[in-house]
Formats: sequence, structure tokens, C-alpha cells
Amino acid sequence: MNRTVDEILNELKNVESRSIDLLSLGPWTKEIDFVDTEEEIKKAFFELCQHLKTKLNNPVYEGVMENSSLPKMTPKFYFEDYESVSLCAWWVINDYEIMLMVTEHDAGALQFLRLAGSKILV
Repeated sequence: MNRTVDEILNELKNVESRSIDLLSLGPWTKEIDFVDTEEEIKKAFFELCQHLKTKLNNPVYEGVMENSSLPKMTPKFYFEDYESVSLCAWWVINDYEIMLMVTEHDAGALQFLRLAGSKILV
């Protein structure tokens, strides 16, 4: 990554809402780094989650997203690709939400590690 996660986190806190792709499974675009296996993208998720915990404390929710977990986790802002999330960590800090997520598209063939943030508008 050209920017550090801390730089991206500070950038997110200064905008109303934004989603930034950090990593992809396979070389989908030149703008972001990529890994070759699903295990590597999950490992990156857990490593970044641990780092974010040192900055943001424990998340409100962390884990696998399944239909049964959806009612427990209700962000105030509709994060882009929320329905495609397979793994996430979600923080609420005052009037701001931050979500680290792995999204899956095209039957899991296309995966992204994303960091998103949004001011709570409700």
C-alpha cells in the first residue's frame, strides 16, 4: 500500500463517508495491492483488525457475516457493498462509524479488503 492504514484512517475521519479498497484477491486493478489466495486476504483482515483495535479499541462487532448475524449489526449508515460482506469489524466512535470488511462478488471469485467510514446521520 502506498499509504499507511493510519493515514487512511485519518483521511476517513475527515470526510462524511468514503470506502477505500486496500487489497484484492487477484490483480483486478493497478491502484491497489493484491494477494493470490483467500487465506492471505483473511490474514490481512485479521492483522489490520488487530492494528485498528490499538487505535479504536474493541469493535462493536467482529466476525463472519451470515444472515443470522445481520440483525445484531445495524450500522446507521448504509455502507457500500454491505450485503456482499463476508467478514467484518465495525466500530462506532461518537458520531462516526468505521468498518473493515472483506467483500465477495461473483461467487467469491472477486474479493476486496475495504476500510470504510461514515458520519452517523440519524
